[in-house]
Amino acid sequence: MKGMANPQKSYTPEFKQQIVELYHAGGISYPQLEREYGVNRSTISGWVKQLSPIKVSEEEAITLKEYKALQKENQRLQIENEILKSDRHIRKRPIAEIVAFIRNHLTDYTVSLSQLCSALNFPRSTYYKALVCVPSNRRQAYEEFGRKVKQTYGRSGATFCGGKEIQPSC
Repeated sequence: MKGMANPQKSYTPEFKQQIVELYHAGGISYPQLEREYGVNRSTISGWVKQLSPIKVSEEEAITLKEYKALQKENQRLQIENEILKSDRHIRKRPIAEIVAFIRNHLTDYTVSLSQLCSALNFPRSTYYKALVCVPSNRRQAYEEFGRKVKQTYGRSGATFCGGKEIQPSC
């Protein structure tokens, strides 16, 4: 069977942790682990880097994998904090306004669209769908009507109540 790729082996997290523990217990080197378990030396080395505990205090240790997850979560929270500082009620706004906010602020933050959408708790698929969404004729007419009402209201300096114009009570 020429041209077919070899399927990649997968190992359980327990097996990986066992190999790392054997390495740290001492007396067993990478080449010995490679021969005994049939796992490539570079793969074992990667597991040791990812799963070896890092001491953060006297009584607490975390792995590099956990540390990277914490860094990623910290970055997401920092972005979310910056967004909420600039606009506290952004999550309660209509989809169109959230999409506009993302488009306007994507370059302000040194993050990907995925990270920004995650911080806003806004699905990326909704963002992409909104970008290609063409408003219906009814929607366009409704928006035009709204613009005309606002324009008329702005010019009149008065308020409208039940279709009747009333003078402000100021």
